[in-house]
Amino acid sequence: MDKKDIQQPHFVSGEGVHVDESYMLWIEEIKSRYKRAQIKAAFKVNAEQLLFNWQLGRDLVIRKAEERGGAGVVEQLSLDLKAAFPKSKGFSTTNLWNMKKWYLFYSQKAHAEKLHQLGGELQNTDNLTTKKLQQLGAEIQDASDMVADGEAFPMPFSFVPWRHHVDIITKCKNIDEALFYVRKTIEEGRSR
Repeated sequence: MDKKDIQQPHFVSGEGVHVDESYMLWIEEIKSRYKRAQIKAAFKVNAEQLLFNWQLGRDLVIRKAEERGGAGVVEQLSLDLKAAFPKSKGFSTTNLWNMKKWYLFYSQKAHAEKLHQLGGELQNTDNLTTKKLQQLGAEIQDASDMVADGEAFPMPFSFVPWRHHVDIITKCKNIDEALFYVRKTIEEGRSR
């Protein structure tokens, strides 16, 4: 680290404190570790939220919610979830329908091989960012949560924000086009 990159610390009291170059390097290393921990935490929260969305979409499909609960069951579910979690976002009727649509779009048996292939391609890439994302993904993967009734949650999806997923399934005509954008989002950090 270059000396000009190191910020001078702010002292509450200068009494009894000896600050040398070693201390300055140490404090910079601590700040760097903290920033990495924040990024990991944000990623894990996003990945868990995406897993929840996948599972809820799966539940709506497997339970045949509209058939069993009537045409307004998704609207009722939205109201119930909003009441149970008033500070949480993402429980609008539209978002619940998007979760179902997302699950249906990718869960077809014919798409399973393409999803598996995407994971393999990302593992074999030389892209440093993707390797870092894979390491983070390995930390959060819990097979019992990822595979339940229905299709397994595709791990590469953890690296793509929810709104990206909604845009992809809404605008793409087929699985190949959708996976192209999922891959590019992961590899290049593309925005919506």
